[in-house]
Amino acid sequence: MNMRYLIFICMVFLFLTHALSIRAEQPKWSVALKGGYAFPETDGWEDNYGDDGFWTLGAEIGWKINRRLELNASISYGDDSGKALTPSGKESVDDLDFEHLPIHISVLYRFISDEDQFIVPFLGGGYTHLFYKLEFVDDDRSGDQFGYHVRGGFQILLDRLEPEKADDISDKVGIHNSYLFFEGIYSNVDDFGSEDIDLGGWAVFIGLLLEF
Repeated sequence: MNMRYLIFICMVFLFLTHALSIRAEQPKWSVALKGGYAFPETDGWEDNYGDDGFWTLGAEIGWKINRRLELNASISYGDDSGKALTPSGKESVDDLDFEHLPIHISVLYRFISDEDQFIVPFLGGGYTHLFYKLEFVDDDRSGDQFGYHVRGGFQILLDRLEPEKADDISDKVGIHNSYLFFEGIYSNVDDFGSEDIDLGGWAVFIGLLLEF
């Protein structure tokens, strides 16, 4: 066999071996915990509740199709309390309590080129299904609406701050990467235009993301 062909085959073999080892070490799952603030776009929200939004907590899990593309499911919960308005527009003595629980099914794209990238932007969007409950005097109402959302933000690689500890955690627990992330989500939740009330709006989050 010609020596050049032998060298070429050896180089291809070494390249594939290296590529497969990198692929095997790449994370396949992600989990995150996050907290933030929601800004509903429902008409009359500030009049009834006295503020422009409420605090919310959430969690999410993602399955990585490849290193950049991810199928993600997230859930969050928030509530707010206020006073109902009289027909004349004045505040009544009756309490008005609202709870909401949106579920987002997203496709996320992370703009990552290597595992040591310090800042990783990401974009995504998909389907939203929101469950709600409204309590007013003796009238309790609950239901759900669906729609869509778009989301984006960036994540900061915490492994770069303590690389030795990160390697130790990876070996013992299997966590490949840990990130601090900041995110904004806009949702439109009016059953794709068939409902008069849109239960969506903006939400901003900060959270911790772990990749396995």
